[in-house]
Amino acid sequence: MRNAIAWLATLLLACSPSTAASLVVHVTRIDSHHGQLKVGIFANANGWPSDKGAITGQNVPLASIKGDDVDVTFANVKPGDYAVGRYHDANGNNRLDKNFLGVPKEQWGVSNNVKPHLRAPRFDEARFKVNEPSTSIEVELHR
Repeated sequence: MRNAIAWLATLLLACSPSTAASLVVHVTRIDSHHGQLKVGIFANANGWPSDKGAITGQNVPLASIKGDDVDVTFANVKPGDYAVGRYHDANGNNRLDKNFLGVPKEQWGVSNNVKPHLRAPRFDEARFKVNEPSTSIEVELHR
């Protein structure tokens, strides 16, 4: 009887629909409407914060927005810990331009508005929790 109950419980868990949430990233302090805003979601430190490390991402053409902020919505995000990294690709070359010292020349930002001095933000500093049914975060762009 115990085996039948354990089997039934396993079957019910396997057949239950997976939960998902929406994540709204409110990006502020956009300094121009040239180019695009590139927003990526990262599930761990592997590849953080390069575009290649993101589990998903969106490119938002800035010519279509009004004002200096925009909401970027991601649907069907599994609840858990994530970090968001984004940058304003003002010249459309699909990368964050940096000077010879490695300092960004275009606007950038990460979740939790981490802005360390003389180094890139770490994944653990930018990590936040996504809960059901939705989570909203605000991220400022910096220079």
